[in-house]
Amino acid sequence: MLRLSNGERLPKMQWLDLLSTGQIRYESLWVECEAIHVYDRQVAFTSGHSVTRKSFRGRHVDGRFPYTALYVCRRGQWQIVAIHELENETGRRAVAGIRIGGDPGAFRP
Repeated sequence: MLRLSNGERLPKMQWLDLLSTGQIRYESLWVECEAIHVYDRQVAFTSGHSVTRKSFRGRHVDGRFPYTALYVCRRGQWQIVAIHELENETGRRAVAGIRIGGDPGAFRP
C-alpha cells in the first residue's frame, strides 16, 4: 500500500500503473541526504531534501521537499522500505509513499 502526502492510499499495482501510463512522470530527481542514523547494522533512517521536477495526474509538482526514508538490510542488501516527502516551502505537496520489496536502494552505510 502506498500513501500520498494528501492521505490518498494506493495499492502497489495502481502506483506502478500510474508510472507506466505516464500519469506520474519525473523530469529530474536529486536527493540531498543530510543525516543518516544506523541502528544495529540492520536498520537505517535518513533525512534530507529531494529536489524534483515531476508531474502527477497532469499537475506539475516542482520544488525542494523535506523527506525521510527508512532502509532495512536484508540478506546483505540495503532496501528502501518507506519514503515520506512533505510539503515544500511554497506549500505544494509532493508524492509520498512506501516501496514494498523491489530492488535494493543505493544507500550503503
